[in-house]
Amino acid sequence: MPKYPTEQLVWAEKRQRFTQRYQKYIYERVKESSCEQVSRSEDLSTDQIQRIFSKVAETEFKKKTGVLHNA
Repeated sequence: MPKYPTEQLVWAEKRQRFTQRYQKYIYERVKESSCEQVSRSEDLSTDQIQRIFSKVAETEFKKKTGVLHNA
């Protein structure tokens, strides 16, 4: 089978199912409501919502504290 080239996109992390913009959207919605409410409205599991929220929260914390340089 031929191997197809792939392109790295700045708005989508490698091997991630959701774009950075969508993850940030989920993060902001959870801050205003709950994982359960966002889970129902986005048709995602609460585990998926919690993972997205935690990932974005960690990135936001690193940005604010200056730990993250190239993200």
